[in-house]
Amino acid sequence: MIVEDFVCELLERRRLQRWCRNKVIFRLKGDKEFSWRTIDTCWSDKVKNHLRNKFGKELEEIANERFV
Repeated sequence: MIVEDFVCELLERRRLQRWCRNKVIFRLKGDKEFSWRTIDTCWSDKVKNHLRNKFGKELEEIANERFV
């Protein structure tokens, strides 16, 4: 069971890294686990600031911050 959890985490990490190359990936509070919202644009500080201003405290995580 521990190995299965590790493999699932590894696959999820690789998938997010691939997506972060040309998309912005983020989650809001209340989103299901392992579900992500995407924006088809490249990551930049301008996009980060836009997301933070638009969603405020509802923004749970931006995956691009982990992988860039």
